Amino acid sequence: MPDFTVIKTFRDRESDLKIFESGSNYVSNKKEWTDYLVKEGFLKSTGTKTTTVKKEEKPKRNTSKKSGE
Repeated sequence: MPDFTVIKTFRDRESDLKIFESGSNYVSNKKEWTDYLVKEGFLKSTGTKTTTVKKEEKPKRNTSKKSGE
C-alpha cells in the first residue's frame, strides 16, 4: 500500500471521518482517493512511487511596465 505524509490537516471521509493531523502518516490502497488528496495538497508521497497527478498551476501575471513609467 502506498504511504503518504499529511501536509494539511483534514477529515478523511474514507475512514469514518477520522482527522489526520499535519505531519502524520496516511496509508490507503484507494489510488483514486489518494491521487485526489495529493492534487489538493493534503498529502505528499513518502515512498519511491510518486503520483502522476499534477496540481494545476495558475498562469503567471505579466509584470511588464506600461510605456511612460
